[in-house]
Amino acid sequence: MTDLSHVSVSNSSKHTFHDCKRKYFYEYIRRLTPLKEAHYFVWGSLVHKMSELTDKGYTIKEAIDVLRGKVENQLSRVSNSAGLINHWEALFIMLEGAWGAYILYYADRLGQYQVHSSETRFDIILPNGAHFKGKLDKIVQEVATGELFLWEIKTAAQTGEHWWDASLLDTQGPGYCYAARKAMNVHTSAVIYDVLKKPMIQQRSGEDELDFARRIRDTYLIDRAKYFERKKIIFSDEEIDNYEEELMRDAQLIDYHTREVLWDKHHPRNRVGKCAYFPLCTLGENGITLAGFYQRTYEDLFKELSEEE
Repeated sequence: MTDLSHVSVSNSSKHTFHDCKRKYFYEYIRRLTPLKEAHYFVWGSLVHKMSELTDKGYTIKEAIDVLRGKVENQLSRVSNSAGLINHWEALFIMLEGAWGAYILYYADRLGQYQVHSSETRFDIILPNGAHFKGKLDKIVQEVATGELFLWEIKTAAQTGEHWWDASLLDTQGPGYCYAARKAMNVHTSAVIYDVLKKPMIQQRSGEDELDFARRIRDTYLIDRAKYFERKKIIFSDEEIDNYEEELMRDAQLIDYHTREVLWDKHHPRNRVGKCAYFPLCTLGENGITLAGFYQRTYEDLFKELSEEE
């Protein structure tokens, strides 16, 4: 068996690899991160960090101050960040309302679960030597039964029957159950998806970004019953065990494409939104296209695990 100890895979990186080989190259080989990420990615990251910090006892204001400091530190390293400051401040305004509404909505259920562990990083060596790396949002214990469950914070525009059906096919759930078993000796087959939905309101003509953010903040607080949903999904032992084989196959494919320098471009016509790496794919790497990115360190190979995200 070929030794793949030099290959590292995360749940996000394997999905990127299958989506577009060239995007994988820019994101995980070149380690390039857009200065202005897609809104859904940034919003999801902020919600995850807010959950982590409030679990540790921070107030919402204290948590936002911590996040603001991290963003300011990151922006200080890039030359054209002036236009991003208002964008981040708008996100913090929305986050204040969203998490305040979340706490109010679940106030009568706060004692239902206790946090067993939070934001646990793992590095699992697979049978072929490759590394499976990632981070578990948290593991909770149901007070009434003593059962342990994985807990995943999710952000979505809206949910519904199709969204939940698609969650059954997402390998993240079985993957994190596999990680909990291997890295933490926590034998669970269930994931509680804790979903925060986005208000479907549009920015008004003449309304600046900060005023729009304040309107979204107020919408969360006023109509909070519309924007939060929880559901437990149970995965079979077969699905969880099969995830290891899937990881090993993907590590082999990533190694092969890296050695042979096979970074094909792929952009499905039905994708919503524009890929952040589109300028690099179409115009190549030059001073203009690279000005929209910063390069992560080798230690921050996976941006989803970076301390600065």
